[in-house]
Amino acid sequence: MALIRISNIKPGQIVSADVKDRSGRILLAANAELTEDNIKIIKSWGVVEIEVNGEINDAVADPSLTKVNPEQLQDIDLELSKRFRFLNKSHPFIHELFEICLRRQLSAQGLSQDIIDGQ
Repeated sequence: MALIRISNIKPGQIVSADVKDRSGRILLAANAELTEDNIKIIKSWGVVEIEVNGEINDAVADPSLTKVNPEQLQDIDLELSKRFRFLNKSHPFIHELFEICLRRQLSAQGLSQDIIDGQ
């Protein structure tokens, strides 16, 4: 089971947990196979991550981060965590904002544009 960003999911993957919108409404049941239509619906409801079957590490879940020095990533994550300490990082909007800030910090330290774009 792996939590991956919605931008990295592909049709044919199997959802390992119910996909829910912010109010808790189930958009797609666990063990369902993702289709193009499912992905469009999930995106339209603002879901940013889902759990899928399989062993996928963070590098596969976000391939752009494989180019980053792990120590550098950890330092930036720690600094941003201090700034976000009073916010609920599990909230989809706050989580996405944290990820955007992380990518911008990485870019500001001289990494390529594809880090910002998440590619």
